[in-house]
Amino acid sequence: MFSTTRATNLHERQRSWTLLIGMIGAFLVAFAAVAQGQQVGYVLNLRGEWVLNSSQKLKAGDPVPAEGTIQLVRRVTGEFIEILDNGGRRINAASANCDIVRCDHPFKLPPVVQRNILRKLVDSAMEIFRDYPDLRKPLAISRGTELREAVVKIENERIDLTSVFANLSRGKLLVRFESARLDAPRDTKFIGPINVDWDPTQRAIVFVKGLSPGLYIVRPLSNADREPLEQGSESLVSVDTPTQYEKDIRLFNEGVKLTNSWGRSIRHESKRKFLRAVLASLEGSVKR
Repeated sequence: MFSTTRATNLHERQRSWTLLIGMIGAFLVAFAAVAQGQQVGYVLNLRGEWVLNSSQKLKAGDPVPAEGTIQLVRRVTGEFIEILDNGGRRINAASANCDIVRCDHPFKLPPVVQRNILRKLVDSAMEIFRDYPDLRKPLAISRGTELREAVVKIENERIDLTSVFANLSRGKLLVRFESARLDAPRDTKFIGPINVDWDPTQRAIVFVKGLSPGLYIVRPLSNADREPLEQGSESLVSVDTPTQYEKDIRLFNEGVKLTNSWGRSIRHESKRKFLRAVLASLEGSVKR
């Protein structure tokens, strides 16, 4: 009788363990299925025809799921793709420059990683990419030194353009301001030209009559004929009131630090486009 009872207890324990293991296995399978559908990041920039999971054609700003596959449809020349995770870090396993590495096989996206301190900033920028196709167009790269994307403060019609000119050597500059609203017809009226005697050792405080807060293209002009310089030398600038500046500069600086952390793994063009999207996302009404 003792042996029979002992055998029965052992059988019950084995049955309990079997049920528990089965429940854990089912949970892990269900968890893996859910995780695979979760967003792991975004397409930052690309050239060529890339598809997600063999069907969805990708464009800049598109979210991508955990453990999905990305593949180039047709190899010509110059194709690349840059994928960021939810926190804005480059996903190396799914990013490729096809002039350097082979792109004749699918790239596997990783599982979800909880590194999302900057997720709100990244989400906002990528939403701009999806909503406004103009920001997805290739950005010309200046052969010289371009103006910098920036948040600047205006008070009593005086604006500090020091951060906009930070890449430039000392000299006499000529610029104009063009309204950059994405949600309104393109404004053909310009503010300027504005003469600036730029000295990198001093702040560039400039008087600009009629300039109101908003998002602008600051376009450099030739001193000889006042015509725009080459495409890519212009920058996107958010002109803020002192109160709004304190909020926007903090968020924009987070974007700058993020792009700096990418180093050479992300194209210069992609960094500038990302910062432009961040600037647009800071505006109450979307602008460009």
